[in-house]
Amino acid sequence: MKYIEAVFTLNQEFNYKADIISYFSKLGNPVINSTKVNLYKLFSLSNENKEKGMIFMQDVEIFVKEKTALLIDFSKLTKVYLLFIYNESDEMKIFEAYKKVFEKFCSNKNIEFEFKLLKTKVSFFNPVNEISMNEEVMSFVSLLDTDTYLLLKKIKEVGTSLFKSDLIKLINANEEELNSLLSKKFLSNEYVFICKETGRQIIQASNLDILNQNIGVKCFHCGKNIKEERMEEVLTLTQNTNYILSNNIVFAEYVYKKLKENLFSELYLDVVEVCKNLIYNELSKPIVISFLDDDFKIHDVFFLDIYYSSYKPYAIILVSTNKALKVLEDYFQNKGIKAFLINEIYNLDVSIRDKIDSLAKEYVLNELDKYSSYFNFRLSEIFDESKIKTDLATVQE
Repeated sequence: MKYIEAVFTLNQEFNYKADIISYFSKLGNPVINSTKVNLYKLFSLSNENKEKGMIFMQDVEIFVKEKTALLIDFSKLTKVYLLFIYNESDEMKIFEAYKKVFEKFCSNKNIEFEFKLLKTKVSFFNPVNEISMNEEVMSFVSLLDTDTYLLLKKIKEVGTSLFKSDLIKLINANEEELNSLLSKKFLSNEYVFICKETGRQIIQASNLDILNQNIGVKCFHCGKNIKEERMEEVLTLTQNTNYILSNNIVFAEYVYKKLKENLFSELYLDVVEVCKNLIYNELSKPIVISFLDDDFKIHDVFFLDIYYSSYKPYAIILVSTNKALKVLEDYFQNKGIKAFLINEIYNLDVSIRDKIDSLAKEYVLNELDKYSSYFNFRLSEIFDESKIKTDLATVQE
């Protein structure tokens, strides 16, 4: 999706809104107020060197033609702002038509104007396929379960590279757990030999082959064979592990790619303050999967309220390893939104896919039953749920 943002700066107040709307209505179809709310969620504008609250907060008119939309902000008396959303380059002629109509109107009213394209960035729901995740990271995520993920988080909290003996004490882990992380390559290891007399490091090696050499390696400090010195195994978080732990957007990317493999086409990502929202938009009401940030607090639910009021979802799926957030299910269900918490990371894509599939079937059948009053049977009863293809079923309200 592409856009053009522009401004007409005028030498007087523009008091001809109704007139220009009439002219623009001949070029595109005006959008009624109740529909505007749904279009607002398509964009959020940057604050790059702009007057506060300037763009598209109020007094906005929207015109739709083919696959384009023109948003016009009349809230500033001597400035008229335009945002033109389009897909193909040849659709620019539609914008040029709007522009020429406005210019001619101003000339006929003896209004002097200056037209300028603005170089601000519009942040749409970012298509997840613009975010790259290589197959190696995908394979590591597929190995994760909740216990492993939480253990890795604990390790990162105390340091990314530590002696195994110290790590066992610091995070109260056992050696078998750490060895399992090594075997799955979430951790790498090296060996350090330390002089018992001086406490200084002698040598660091990637393996213990040095101990099997015919000519023994001696300590540089005291002269003893290193077999007699202190040996410590150093455990380090791998690059892939650090990447996975750095931002839970990794899980959103992982689930997106897995869902795409199952023909889920209408998926979008909205990255907000407290979570990453994956939006399944095949139905006339979306299903939102919220990957809550690791430091999500209960009071952050008010941020979710704001975003869900914009999305107007049929249901939400919350993803967090924090089981205490189970209370959010009741919170949102009391607001009339179906809500489910998933706190197990292993097979996360399967759990989410199954839940979306179940919710989408339920939604489709409920929509069918709205019309059941016209018949002496329930429409949903003539459909076998297993035959409903959620990736194809689009129900218009």
